[in-house]
Amino acid sequence: ADIVGEDFTFKELLNIIKESRFTNIMVKNANDKIVGQIEFQDIRNAVLDDETRQILNFLVAGDLMTRSVPTITTDKNSEEALMLMEKEDLEFLPVLDKESKKYLGIVTKENILKKYQNELFIMQSENELAL
Repeated sequence: ADIVGEDFTFKELLNIIKESRFTNIMVKNANDKIVGQIEFQDIRNAVLDDETRQILNFLVAGDLMTRSVPTITTDKNSEEALMLMEKEDLEFLPVLDKESKKYLGIVTKENILKKYQNELFIMQSENELAL
């Protein structure tokens, strides 16, 4: 997933962005806690700003991130995750352990919707077989 450490360099971030299918990257600290996020717009702004551009090679993910990060815990369901992604205009959410708040992985809008489609398909197939 597109999660980087706070100490990732600007160059490393660019490589991750090139490969990413998302429009934002989550930043975690040494204890695997999500501490911020970097949107592609933040990277673009840094490159376009004259003062920032001169120090890009010295910047790390922790310098570029914003601190507001919507997350979801393991006790929440898919519907709650989807609603939060819609509200925050995100394609994925970091999933945290309910107790320790440690980062476990991500849930994507795409995966939830695929799962719903599969379940609908199975239900339809079972109904047709029952006839």
